[in-house]
Amino acid sequence: MKKFLLLLLLSPQLLFAQFTLVEGGLKVTDSDNDYIVYDFEGVSSQELYNRAKNAVISTFVSAKDVATENENEMISVNAVSNKEVYIKQMGIITNFIVNYNIRMRFKDGKVRVDLPIINYIKVDGPQLQNVYLTRGSNGMVASSLYVYKKNGDLRYKDFKSSFEKLFNRLITNLIDNIRNNNEKDNW
Repeated sequence: MKKFLLLLLLSPQLLFAQFTLVEGGLKVTDSDNDYIVYDFEGVSSQELYNRAKNAVISTFVSAKDVATENENEMISVNAVSNKEVYIKQMGIITNFIVNYNIRMRFKDGKVRVDLPIINYIKVDGPQLQNVYLTRGSNGMVASSLYVYKKNGDLRYKDFKSSFEKLFNRLITNLIDNIRNNNEKDNW
C-alpha cells in the first residue's frame, strides 16, 4: 500500500497540477494568486536570471526571437504552440494554434512565474477559427469555437487536458532547467 501511495504521489499527472483551465482562461491551481513562486535557497537573483535565460534558450527553437529581457529582473517569452492542444471528435483530431506569453521574475532565492497570458487561440485549419475560453453557442460555428457550453459546462475535455498539459509541462521544464543549470558540463 505504501508503494502505491508513493507512486501516486510521484505521478507526472500530479506534478503538472500548477495551472488549471477554468472558464475565461488559466488559473493557478488551489490559489487566488496569479503567479507561482519557486524557491531556490541561497541562489542570487543574478544567477537565477542567468539560469532562466539558459533555460529559455534550450527550450525554445528561436529564443532570441521570442524572449525579451529586463536585465536581472524579468524575462518575458512570447511563443506559439502548434498541435499540442487538440480535441478528438468522432475519430477526427482538431489541432489548435496557441499564442501565449510567460513572464518570469527574479529575487534572491526565488523565481516567480506569472500566470501565462493567452494572446489568442485559433483552430489550425484553412479558416483559422477563433477559439474562446468562455461560454458560447453550441460547438463550432462559422468563425468561432467556444470551449464552454452556454450553461457553463466544459464542452471539450481533450481541449482542457491538453491545454493544461502544455503549460504545466512547459513551466515544469523551465523550472527543472533552472534547478539543474548549476551542474557543470563535463564533456
